[in-house]
Amino acid sequence: MNQLLLYFSKHPWIGLGIILLVSAIAGSQIDKLEVRISANEMLVQNNQEQEYYRQVRSLFGDEQISLLYLASDNLLARDKLEALKRSIAHLKKQPFVERVESLFSVPWVKDSRRLPGQKTIS
Repeated sequence: MNQLLLYFSKHPWIGLGIILLVSAIAGSQIDKLEVRISANEMLVQNNQEQEYYRQVRSLFGDEQISLLYLASDNLLARDKLEALKRSIAHLKKQPFVERVESLFSVPWVKDSRRLPGQKTIS
């Protein structure tokens, strides 16, 4: 390896010529280059789970979901709830929004800190 480096350090035009030749050969194939960005291209094709996924997707639609998360020290304060209601109303009016679910539309909000019937130890 050291001999190769010494050779090209003494004959830089030969090294440059090799680099240009390899670049020209690679450049001649640029029209055959394909860039695929779909995740479906990376999945195993023609298997049972993939077919089931396609059936579910055609039945229920695409899985494009946006999640908006708000954090606050006192999120349940009246002024913050009113601002949240206005934001939700504004989102619902957008033509590209199909459905909005929020704190105001879910039937039951679960407190993850304490489950129903769970006893606290003091």
